[in-house]
Amino acid sequence: MIRYAISMSSIGENLKEEWISAFQNAKLKNVEVILRSFLNTSEHAQTNLELFRRMLDENVIRIASTHLPFAPSENWEISLPDENSRKTVIENIRRIAESHPYLFHRNLTVHASLEPIRDDERKLRIRQACRSIEELLPLAAKLGISINVEYLPRTCIGNREEDLLEITSAFRPEEVGVCMDVNHAMARHAELPQIIEILSPRIRTFHLSDYDGVDERHWYIGQGLIDWRGVMRKIRAIDHDVVLIFETRCTLQGGDWGRPPSDPSFAIRQAERDAFYLENCESLQPALESFRIPGN
Repeated sequence: MIRYAISMSSIGENLKEEWISAFQNAKLKNVEVILRSFLNTSEHAQTNLELFRRMLDENVIRIASTHLPFAPSENWEISLPDENSRKTVIENIRRIAESHPYLFHRNLTVHASLEPIRDDERKLRIRQACRSIEELLPLAAKLGISINVEYLPRTCIGNREEDLLEITSAFRPEEVGVCMDVNHAMARHAELPQIIEILSPRIRTFHLSDYDGVDERHWYIGQGLIDWRGVMRKIRAIDHDVVLIFETRCTLQGGDWGRPPSDPSFAIRQAERDAFYLENCESLQPALESFRIPGN
């Protein structure tokens, strides 16, 4: 079964009252929680948390996935070579999960590393990531979540199928999976259907957005080069439940994320349209390709 969700990063991580009415009037209710929005003790972060908890309690939204912070590396990077530093990261994760268990549900997205990562340290980094995941398994079982290691870009650990298969194969599929971010394939965008097929036994979630085939852009679906028919065929061939999470932002300029929309309903409405496109891309894409612009 396919379920769709939207990342909090697509809407903007500063919650406002407008979020409530936007989701109340939306077809899309599932969200991926961005934990960094709630982590400090500032009044702003506490206001964010209180409003988010209210939305959960009133069933305005549902959590489909939770995204761990990934920076700064000394606080959150699960593959740190130094053992004391790595153990500090594990304690940080345990602490936030124990203090805010209601923010964790079904899936947990984890980055194995930041970057740059040297070739000569990759094996050690992968072993450290596996060690961290093993230590987090009791917590994951208590919370009822799958730990999903994200497919990452450039030199990060998890920037190729081999990394992710080596990390996840040490664990049961229901315990440790993959979050397949299609924006992170870099120059391999044409290979995305094959990459998905290779990783499909472990894929639990997707981060969906479009890009230029060079570097991550997080554009809306259809604005870049991804072959969505080929991608969706491989997604539909997966024989277990997956969550498709829109991780998009309102920009076509440069490589940064741009600004969040001023009205959260815009981002939600765009995600709903992206879902419509993906659900109907087999007919919509040929229609777009054969469309002739009047007067031209």
